[in-house]
Amino acid sequence: MLLLSQFSYAWKVEGIISDEHSEPLSLVTVFIQGSSVGTVSNEEGYFQLQVSDDPSTLVFRYIGYEIQELRLKLSDSIKFLNIQLKPRDALLQETVINAKINPADAIMRKVIKYRTRWNIEAEDYQCEVYIKGLQRAEDVPERFLGKEVEYNEFGLDSTGSGILYLFESVNELLFLAPNSYQESIRSSRVSGRNNAFSFTRASDLVLDYNRNIVPCFDMERGVASPIGGQGFFYYSYHLAGSYYEGDQKFYRIEFQPKRENDPAGTGFLIVCDSLFYTQSLQMTLYRKNQLSILDSLELHNEYQVFENHYLPVNTRLQFGLNVFNIGVTGYYFTQYLSYDFEKGKRIEKRPKMEVLRIDEGANKRDSSYWDEIRPIPLTPTEQEDYQKKDSLQAIRLLKQDSAKNDGLSWYSFIGSTTFRSADRSTRFTLRGLAQSLQFNTVEGIVFEPKLEIENYQQGSKALRALSIYSLRYGFSNTRLGGSVYSELYFQGKIPLTLWSEIVHQCTPIDGSQGITPLWNSLYSLFLAENHLKFYHRTSFGMGLNSKVANGLELSTGFRSEERLQLRNSTDFSFRKDNSTYTDNRISNKERPFLIGHYLNLLDFGLRFTPFNRYIQSPNDKIDLGSKWPTFVGKFTLGFTPEKKESIQFQKIELRMDWKVSLGILGNLNLSGQAGNFLYKRQVYAPDYFHFATNPGIYQRGEDRMLRLQTLTPYSYSTARSFGQLHLQHNFDGFLLNKLPGIRRLRAREFIGVQILAVPSRTPYYEFSFGLEQLALNKKDPGLLRIEFLLGYSAGKTYPTFRIGFTF
Repeated sequence: MLLLSQFSYAWKVEGIISDEHSEPLSLVTVFIQGSSVGTVSNEEGYFQLQVSDDPSTLVFRYIGYEIQELRLKLSDSIKFLNIQLKPRDALLQETVINAKINPADAIMRKVIKYRTRWNIEAEDYQCEVYIKGLQRAEDVPERFLGKEVEYNEFGLDSTGSGILYLFESVNELLFLAPNSYQESIRSSRVSGRNNAFSFTRASDLVLDYNRNIVPCFDMERGVASPIGGQGFFYYSYHLAGSYYEGDQKFYRIEFQPKRENDPAGTGFLIVCDSLFYTQSLQMTLYRKNQLSILDSLELHNEYQVFENHYLPVNTRLQFGLNVFNIGVTGYYFTQYLSYDFEKGKRIEKRPKMEVLRIDEGANKRDSSYWDEIRPIPLTPTEQEDYQKKDSLQAIRLLKQDSAKNDGLSWYSFIGSTTFRSADRSTRFTLRGLAQSLQFNTVEGIVFEPKLEIENYQQGSKALRALSIYSLRYGFSNTRLGGSVYSELYFQGKIPLTLWSEIVHQCTPIDGSQGITPLWNSLYSLFLAENHLKFYHRTSFGMGLNSKVANGLELSTGFRSEERLQLRNSTDFSFRKDNSTYTDNRISNKERPFLIGHYLNLLDFGLRFTPFNRYIQSPNDKIDLGSKWPTFVGKFTLGFTPEKKESIQFQKIELRMDWKVSLGILGNLNLSGQAGNFLYKRQVYAPDYFHFATNPGIYQRGEDRMLRLQTLTPYSYSTARSFGQLHLQHNFDGFLLNKLPGIRRLRAREFIGVQILAVPSRTPYYEFSFGLEQLALNKKDPGLLRIEFLLGYSAGKTYPTFRIGFTF
């Protein structure tokens, strides 16, 4: 028994790995020969590894250096190793028989031909994956957008530099061929937030270069693979040399894009001769290669053949960007701890669409657990970050009677001011003064302050409570009103959200889905055009919505309303000529009803996404969507019980939203809508079908594809049926990156078409072409978006343009 226990005892080996100049080497792969157990060295060259077999042979592998093997026994007295790797003296150059033939091309043709033999998604497997991520900032200013930056809050030093975000997690990953991943986070740790999870999925960091296009995080279209079927279209190859590891010969193949602005990177491959699998791959991408936000992205991938399986060993993504002269760098690293190919050993049975589950208590592990399980030692800087931020959090929790705020500044005038409780469970948001002021012809100058209170309760069934309070006063019509909205979210097997509201104030007839109050104020004051129309609403409502099944959400609501017609109370504007204000009513060919009346509204809605993927955490379920379209429906019943014929109308609305990825050609966004009144006895203007418009030059990011940019508000509002189609194709740089000069703008081009059809009206068409992520110089992060539009109806054209932000 003692002898058996000696063989089953796990012992730790640690040490420092350096180069020929005694400088530490990071990312050196260390693994136990004949197994899939391994690790890598950290930035200081330090490594540690749990060894269970006695004796064991450690293998040290690093690109450009000779492979080194070391056989160890449990009885050895030395457990701390100093490993010095030797650079390869010279890569053996290949003999060139024909100068017109590139020897690298012949090798790469075989690599591409045999890539399916070494497909990492060929067979089922299960493994544990260690993930670490870090984001570091440099030169953060003391004030940003008028707000003081609390360096201590973000873990920054006096120069505005330091680690913004640091996390670790250990995930259990199950792959079921051909393309299904299921995953669970067994343990998770976020620096300074002991109640948080990382939510990072190991499956998102598995890069399969056997595909023609590899999904690559910051690239909407993905990056062209150098070993994919279209490799020779995107890349040129160069044989840098060859070397031997034991009896096995390996080639070093360097590659670079044939066109510098293609979605392709620069780097090298280490390829095994005769077997033609890729042992290592390193690739660097820049903004010119179609990165969306990042300035640079480096991909490091190590692979290993184990028990005739071709599997990833580790992956490192290193990135950098500069936003408003603030430098941000960071990395994500994954290390595969062990593999299991026995089909009997599996993660417990789960719903097929559950791609990630976070185990209960995953964030409750103490530091001793992490010191034991962590395969990659922390650097001194990372250790200091954990200690500092965890201490700050403990201090905040002891001062729960105090609150933290973002500070008052000039930004508080145009934006919102946020206050938080010390434990971050409650947030108070007060709308800025500029946002609270508006003007319209019904109320004159309007002052509408708003306070939002959001509370999160840990360990409670009611996980989230939201309350919004607002007052509204019109200085011209001297009406004082307001509203109260509350929402409670309950977590359970069937999540449930309850809402209620009380409203007594002036309300836009279209429910605020058309022109915004800001742009209506500008149009009214400077052009004497009052696009926004109002009525007075006194209402009480309540309802609920619930995710009754995966991808299926049902809702219902009831409102009882009193509606009063309002008239203009002012004709003030800055224009000196005659006023062109219109009456406060919608004008179209259908009879505009808006007389004083009472009405009850009962609605039922659904939202369905087939094959919806999701993350299940201990407290919540997070939907990720699917590649299939989402269907949305709503049925509304309007009735007045006191009347003999109580039902006034019945209407139904249907919508389908679909985003289709076309690979290297970009993606297509499609939305189709339709609606009809199944029955109508009396329909009032607020119950018409109204359509989202945007007559202002500035284009909001919210539902901008669904907004008719050149259509006048209310001009197509109808109490009959309608049909609407929105199409937008984002080429994502596929065309413009081939045009010299223009491609320096790093812009992503898109085209679109919209059609609106209403009975008895001429159909309305809108065509658009635009550029987003437009960068005016090298340091510009690319936030600008511009769209050129042409509206067409009844033989008339309406050209215009819109500007806004990409995100």
